[in-house]
Amino acid sequence: MTTIPSISDFGISARGYAEFFDGIPAAIYRTTLEGKIVFVLEGGYNPGALADCLGETMAEVRFDRVGSAFPAAPEPVLNADLNFVDYWTDPLVTAPVPLVPYSYSYDDLDPSILSPAPPAKPLRNANCNNRSPQPWSHNCRITINYPRHIQAIWELDRGAADVFTPLAFADPVDPADPTNTPLLVMAAPDGILDDTCTSCHTSEVANVPRLPYGQLDLTIDPNQNPNNFFRSYRELLFNDLGQEIDAMGNLVDINPAVGVGASMTANGARSSFFIEKMTGTELDAARVIPAGSVDHTTMLLTDAELKLISEWLDLGAQNFNDPFDPAAPQN
Repeated sequence: MTTIPSISDFGISARGYAEFFDGIPAAIYRTTLEGKIVFVLEGGYNPGALADCLGETMAEVRFDRVGSAFPAAPEPVLNADLNFVDYWTDPLVTAPVPLVPYSYSYDDLDPSILSPAPPAKPLRNANCNNRSPQPWSHNCRITINYPRHIQAIWELDRGAADVFTPLAFADPVDPADPTNTPLLVMAAPDGILDDTCTSCHTSEVANVPRLPYGQLDLTIDPNQNPNNFFRSYRELLFNDLGQEIDAMGNLVDINPAVGVGASMTANGARSSFFIEKMTGTELDAARVIPAGSVDHTTMLLTDAELKLISEWLDLGAQNFNDPFDPAAPQN
């Protein structure tokens, strides 16, 4: 038995990983819960389907056995979504993991993210249709631009009422880690819907300075220069200094200065503290989830939104992945 690293250790894209994985002959590997590929020659797979397939890849087995007893599935059809069904495990020997098939579909995103108002271009082009009569085409393109598709997540109206006003402490509770902000609210509306990200992550409401939760402001600078990064983009991807509210009610840098590390990195989703925070899982980020901070694992962002953010980070966290977008900075 030989173990090779998980996908995060390959340093290649998901597409490159899939191409690598497709080259592995079927019936001689399995994947552990830790994400490791393990080459084996042992039981656990369905013997009726795999008894004569040594030397074939997964793709060859799936296509060659369409309509047969195993895998019990129609012919695979390419599309832009991630869909997983475990066709390979013999349920009489080993319980499939996971037990229930799952998918991450672009259709699950809010229309304001999937198809922002013109002149913004949609997240996917018409060739990414997953349904007849116009099925997926080879020139399907997914293009994620931060101002168009990621910023929209922070500002999305998720249907909640405006009942509370978040009130982060004027001074950080932990001077050594000003991002650790316990949740404190006042029972009064503030003009921002309560389940919108910018309800807590803003530095100003009605012209009154406010300490943003987690030292993270996800709003757009009202004096935004179109050729500059959004304030939220800078807050997420660049190191900063911790802030507090002074005696005059102004938002100022903590003195002496305390650094605040970036929540995201162009090195990818697994290396981004943001993904760790939203999933409650320590991955590869340098920062550690602080004890006592607000639990985000059951809050707000949908699986489709987290997948989109992860995909954008894995692409390098570019402000614009389409330089021809009408809003892209012009040199």
